[in-house]
Amino acid sequence: MSRSEGAGDYDEKGWLLETIRATQQLIAVAKAPAEIGTKLPERLVQPEATQVAWIGQPTPQGGIRIRASSQPLPDRIEGFGDDSRTSRALDTEAVQTDSADPEYEQLRDERGLPAVENTVALPLTESVLHLYTDGVLTDGSAELLETLNDVLATGLHRARLSEELDRERRRLEELRELVSHDLGNPLNLAAGRLDLVKMECDSEHIEHVENGLQQIDELADEGTTFVTVGRGVSERDTLSLEEIGRDCWRYASTQRGTLDIEAATIEADPERLRRILNELIGNTFAHTEGPVTVEIGHLENAAGFYVADDGAGIPEEDREYVFDRGYTTVSDRDGNGLAIVEEIVKAHGWAIHLADGPGTRIEIRTERW
Repeated sequence: MSRSEGAGDYDEKGWLLETIRATQQLIAVAKAPAEIGTKLPERLVQPEATQVAWIGQPTPQGGIRIRASSQPLPDRIEGFGDDSRTSRALDTEAVQTDSADPEYEQLRDERGLPAVENTVALPLTESVLHLYTDGVLTDGSAELLETLNDVLATGLHRARLSEELDRERRRLEELRELVSHDLGNPLNLAAGRLDLVKMECDSEHIEHVENGLQQIDELADEGTTFVTVGRGVSERDTLSLEEIGRDCWRYASTQRGTLDIEAATIEADPERLRRILNELIGNTFAHTEGPVTVEIGHLENAAGFYVADDGAGIPEEDREYVFDRGYTTVSDRDGNGLAIVEEIVKAHGWAIHLADGPGTRIEIRTERW
């Protein structure tokens, strides 16, 4: 007898309580929102009533990206647009239940998934958890499903706070190292030269002292920058990527490049999004010679955007270091541009990636669990 034939064995209260318990167990040990999201579908099929679980997110092109699943599924499904069950669940921010689900029917046809008695869609932050189950659903199930939704929302929120706290600790440790180690050399230099000034009064060594103090100022500014841009983003505006991108392009003040930019909206801190684009566009001109084309657009298979150029690209042996503080191949640059971009990206809860291909392409995924 298949599980779907035994649907009556999975009473309403029992399977839902098992599902809530499995969710709580995962949340108790998970250290980050992404860990909850990626492991949740597999955990939710352990209670026997649920056969398939997956988490989907609408893409700008009208498809649905499958971010995690309990069994192998395609990376995305097409053909639903804004009328998909995933989009509707996010729009209403309410749990949806039904005996039929067109998205599941398409997955069944493509992957040979089993028939189920009921489907459940629970909205997360920017994604939707889909459960395909033989468990019984009645009017009384709504309260337990809302409890499951609350457990997930609370768990994800706590994981975000914990992740942000860990990141702040790491950032403060980096700042401590910056102040205690990196500032040590110019301070020692200044102290030594000052001793010479005291002995010789009007001396050529005064210039060295001034240079040392200037380095101190620069390092202090650098530390302040990293603390400021890396602070967690609490409020976001709906911003036009095209409008800000064109402003940043004009700010670059160069006549040897061409900008190709797509229309898209981003939920972000305005000044820090502008800082990202300024840094990435500035890097393009700093590391290329002659005419260059810069492309800015939205990602095809995920929420987010990219900035790419048709320059020489980053050498293979340097790719793992490009986001490190101080990395640069240009003598008159401080090498902190991409490190600052990464800090801003992490402050938003996003992810950044150096993609393969000709030229340099930086991809930023703005999706959050």
